[in-house]
Amino acid sequence: MTPEEDRLLYAFGRNEMKNVVVMFFMAVAYGVFLCLTPLALLIMLRRARSRTILIQIGVILLLFASVTINTACVLAVILLQLSRGFTRNLDEPILQRFRAADHETLWMFVYQTWAQPIQFIAGDSIIVWRAWIFWRGRRGVQYALLVVLIADAAMAIAFGVWTTEKIYDTIRDPGMGAAILGASTFLSFGTNLFSTAAIALRAWQNHRQLAATFSFSGVAGHGQNIRRLESAFFILVESGALLCLCQFVYAILSVLDGHNGSPLDWGTSMMGTLSQMLAALNPVLVILLVRLRFSMIDSDSELSTTTTTTRGLTHVERIALSQRSRSLDLDSQGPKTPVKESAPWKDGEARATWKDSEARAAWRDIPKSEEPWQEPSLYTHASIDGVVVQTVTTQHAL
Repeated sequence: MTPEEDRLLYAFGRNEMKNVVVMFFMAVAYGVFLCLTPLALLIMLRRARSRTILIQIGVILLLFASVTINTACVLAVILLQLSRGFTRNLDEPILQRFRAADHETLWMFVYQTWAQPIQFIAGDSIIVWRAWIFWRGRRGVQYALLVVLIADAAMAIAFGVWTTEKIYDTIRDPGMGAAILGASTFLSFGTNLFSTAAIALRAWQNHRQLAATFSFSGVAGHGQNIRRLESAFFILVESGALLCLCQFVYAILSVLDGHNGSPLDWGTSMMGTLSQMLAALNPVLVILLVRLRFSMIDSDSELSTTTTTTRGLTHVERIALSQRSRSLDLDSQGPKTPVKESAPWKDGEARATWKDSEARAAWRDIPKSEEPWQEPSLYTHASIDGVVVQTVTTQHAL
C-alpha cells in the first residue's frame, strides 16, 4: 500500500467515525421527532379545518418528510461508502473505489445540502408566525418580520442552488455545502433572533401589566419555584431561544478555518446537526404547546389583554394565580375551595345531638341565614374594587 493510500485510509476512517457520531445524534433526535409528530397531527386533525390548521399540518408533514429522508441519506452514505470501498472490486485501487462510492452517493450529498435550509426556513417560519400573532395590529413589526423571513428563504435557496452546481462540477469535496451555507445560517440566525426578541418583548410587557394589575407577592414556595422554572423552559422553547443560540454557535464555527478531523471540524458538524434537528423539532414543540394550552406566553397575554364586558360584568379570562395576593379582599373573596369540615349530620356526635329533642327544638330557632351546614358555593365571584372576576374556559387565540 502506497503512502498516499495510507493517508487516504486515515482520512476516510476519521470521516466515517464523525459520520457515525453524527448519525447517532440524528437517530436520537429522529426518535423524538417520530413520537411527537403523530401526536401533533392527531391534535390538529381533531380541530376545525381552518387555513391556519392546514398550513401547520403542511409544515409538519414537510418537516417529517425532510427529516426522514435526510436521516435515511446519512445512514445510506455511511453504509454505501463502507460497502463500496471495502467489499466490492477489491482488485481496483482504493482511491478509485472511493471515487466510485462518491459517484453513487452524489444525489444524497445534494439532498443533505438542501435539507438544512429547508428545515431552517420551516423552523424560522413558525417563530415568525408566533411573533406575528403576538404583534397583531402592529403593521411595522409584522412587515419587518415578513421581510427578514423572505430574505432568509431567498438566501437559503440561492446558496442551495450554487452548492448543488459545485457538487456536480467536482466530487473532490462533496461536503463543502456546509461551509458555504455559513452565510445563510447567519441570516437564519438573524431572522430567529429578531422574532425571538419580538416575542420576548411582548411577553415582558404582558408580564408587567399582569404584575401591576394583581400585585403578586414576592414570596413563593417550592411549588411556585418549580412552576417558574417550567414557565421559563416553555418560553425558551416556544420563543425559539434554544434554536437561536445553537444557530449562533454554528454560524460562528462554520466560518472558522479548520482542517478535516480537527476538533473544530467535529464541533462544527455536531452543532450543525443539533441546529438542524432542533429547527425541525421546534415547530412541532411550539404547535403542541399552543394546542395543548401549555403556552405560558399565551397565558400571560390572555390575563392582561383578553378583558371583555358582558351584561355589565367584566370577565377576566383564564385566571390562574400561582401566589397569594397582598390584597386581603382578593384572597378572602376569591374563588372558594370546598370546605373540608363535614356537615353536622355527617359527624357522629352531631348525629347523636340531632336525635335529641331539645337540641332539635333549639335548632329550629336558628335563622336560616345562620345555618352552619349551609356550605358555600365552590365558585363564587371575586370582587376587585367593584370588578367581578370569573374563571371561564375560552377557546385558544390561535
